[in-house]
Amino acid sequence: MIKKTGFTLLEILIAVSICGLLAAAVFEIISLGKKSWDTGSEKQTLDNQLRIGIDNMARELYNSQGGKITIVDDPDRAGSKIITFSVPIGSNATGLVWGADNKSSFFIRYVIDNNNRLMRQILNSAGVLLPNDPGTKIYASNIDSIQWDFLSGYLAVNISAADKNLRSNLSTELTLRN
Repeated sequence: MIKKTGFTLLEILIAVSICGLLAAAVFEIISLGKKSWDTGSEKQTLDNQLRIGIDNMARELYNSQGGKITIVDDPDRAGSKIITFSVPIGSNATGLVWGADNKSSFFIRYVIDNNNRLMRQILNSAGVLLPNDPGTKIYASNIDSIQWDFLSGYLAVNISAADKNLRSNLSTELTLRN
């Protein structure tokens, strides 16, 4: 009698099925890892935008005085506020000259525009936005809201951002120079 060697069709089908399940499991694990990596990367980008925005604002606000800062509710964005202030740009015989970007009696305003960007804008002495002013800058994107509150001796800032399914908040307290 001749002895047959090899695998039956059933054995091959079982082996292929097991290999397929293992490959699908490995693919799912790799896919989950990539998704986690991408989410972490997007969250870090969002956090970095908030930090850049707050750092730039803090640098300018540090030089201002409490009496030179105005905070109002943003009429276009519920739960958000607009801050307007001036900084010292020089001095004369009567004391410090206040303004923005070396323009006397001008103001700096931080506001969230219609594209959810944190904007630094320059206003003239009448409080009117100067179109195409080189002092207008975008400091962050995907911003939901910004809150400003004067507390005893400092200015509290809370800024929120959202992108896709991610949310991020950053709060800080700024001590004003004067």
